[in-house]
Amino acid sequence: MDNKKLCYAIVVIIAIIILIVILFIMYDHYKYTNLAVTNGGGSGNVLCEYVVISAYYIADKKDIKCHDISVVDGFFSWLPTDIRYRKEWDYMSSELRSLVSKMSYIDIFTAKCSDWKIRTGILCIMQNWYRKIIKSTFPYPKTYHNVIIHYRCSDAPFNHSIHYEMVKYSWYLEALNIAKNHVDINQITILACYQHKSNVCEANICDIYAHDLMDYLSERVKAEIKIGCGSVEDDFLAMAHADCLISPSSSLSFMAGYGSDNIFIHGVDSKFICDYGVKKGYRDGMIPLCSDPYIIPHGNIDYIRDHEDVIQKLRS
Repeated sequence: MDNKKLCYAIVVIIAIIILIVILFIMYDHYKYTNLAVTNGGGSGNVLCEYVVISAYYIADKKDIKCHDISVVDGFFSWLPTDIRYRKEWDYMSSELRSLVSKMSYIDIFTAKCSDWKIRTGILCIMQNWYRKIIKSTFPYPKTYHNVIIHYRCSDAPFNHSIHYEMVKYSWYLEALNIAKNHVDINQITILACYQHKSNVCEANICDIYAHDLMDYLSERVKAEIKIGCGSVEDDFLAMAHADCLISPSSSLSFMAGYGSDNIFIHGVDSKFICDYGVKKGYRDGMIPLCSDPYIIPHGNIDYIRDHEDVIQKLRS
């Protein structure tokens, strides 16, 4: 090899080494700038993102930075966006580092807005951290609620996602029977905010379903039952502070119940539950209730706006 080729080879090797060093230095920056809150889903998904992104910072014992969270919905502005790392989080850091190190980038980005559903274990580790955030930053609701049933009917069930299927009324009744063992049930609010993401026709159909659920439960439960709906902020605070929250499937109500100290009965799909989540992620008062046997698949409903046919299936 002549001197010219040797010099060229040395230059190439040096350039490669410099590039590797630059990439190594920028790795942390790249990792966290790509974990910015995307708001790819609704408010509950954003809260999940906030917790999971914070977990990645804690895993590396870094100060938490979630600046873009404040631009989404008014009440998110209460969440702290700059949090100094604390020594008391070392135990979480160790667990999170062990968990995240086994996850691919696809897993990381999936967990970011869906860990409330898929349960990788990140939210399990972060539960006490998140509950302290909710207690220290979110105000109390304007109105006291005994029992809240979060009845989701807006994007669900008109969007035929597997996550947006309706459950039979008997699921709610079973949840109330479980709740009786933990709280005195005097008043039930069916939180049904179907106008947020529906057109007029769909909202009217949802109103029929919500009132039929109220009638169904009134025939079987001795309690005052009403239908309510407020702003996203008011509804989240009401769910987080109710004596008991019942929800078959919703990221918003999950993140409200997950961050509270009260009874929270929520639907679980066996396909998405891992042993870690069941054994270690549930605080006292957080009760999973399998929804699989109660789900009405989209394919079993010929026409979602044919409310008489749908109600018959919901009551079956």
